[in-house]
Formats: sequence, C-alpha cells, structure tokens
Amino acid sequence: EPPLVRIVRDCPGLEVAFLSDHFTEEETKLSACYREFMKPDGWFYGAGFLFWDQGQFVGQFSCIRTPGQGDYLPAEREILRQLYPHFAAAVQRVVVLDR
Repeated sequence: EPPLVRIVRDCPGLEVAFLSDHFTEEETKLSACYREFMKPDGWFYGAGFLFWDQGQFVGQFSCIRTPGQGDYLPAEREILRQLYPHFAAAVQRVVVLDR
C-alpha cells in the first residue's frame, strides 16, 4: 500500500503530511512505493498537501527531496503550512467546477 493510503486512513483531515512523521527510514526503504517510484529517481523525503471535500479525501500534491537535500526543517515545514490554504482554495475551485 502506498504511504499516502495509510496517512489518509489514519489521519483524516490532515492538511500537510511529512513522510518522516509517519514512517521510519526503515519502513520507507521497505515499501514498494519507495523501491519502485522514489528510489530510482533518488528521492527519499516527502511532504504532501492533502485535500479534502466534506470529509472525503480528494487528492494530494507532493514535494519530494533527495537524501542530500535532507528532511524538511522546521522553518520549511512552517512555510508549507502557510502555503497550504492557497493550494486548498485552488483545489476547492476545481472541485466546484467539476461538479
């Protein structure tokens, strides 16, 4: 199961998720998602905006980093949290247009 599935299931309504907050490095390395998708391109750390509509998960936008770039620092995490409402507003407009 992709890491996102577990995060969405276990943390409904979560807006900004950091892979390292939910998975140990070992768990990440053992996942099929890491081996098949992330590792071939040299990615390891992930942050994602999770979007919801009336309590239902509608999608995500991810930022992925290499081991050399390192995990997201507290200041970077705060910037992403501040950016989230702007992305969520755009996603909500798309949801409304889609209906």
